[in-house]
Amino acid sequence: MTDAELIARLRKADEYEPLGHDGWEAADRIEALTDKLSKAEAGLLAIAKRDEQMIWGEDYEVEEAFKDMRDISCATLAEIKGESYE
Repeated sequence: MTDAELIARLRKADEYEPLGHDGWEAADRIEALTDKLSKAEAGLLAIAKRDEQMIWGEDYEVEEAFKDMRDISCATLAEIKGESYE
């Protein structure tokens, strides 16, 4: 069962068994966690794309790549936590 199917089932739970508010809370939590996971995945993919400069770049390019990866990871973590990164 996919997350989307589980969410739909929890939202329709009153038809099958009376979960009531608990079913909606669980569906909301799954949606929030799925959103955080997709943000983390996007951040990791952005960092992974920097590897070519790390291997073949000049020293200043490697340093810039490290700074970019740090900024990407900090911004991604802040976004997941609902904070701002500046």
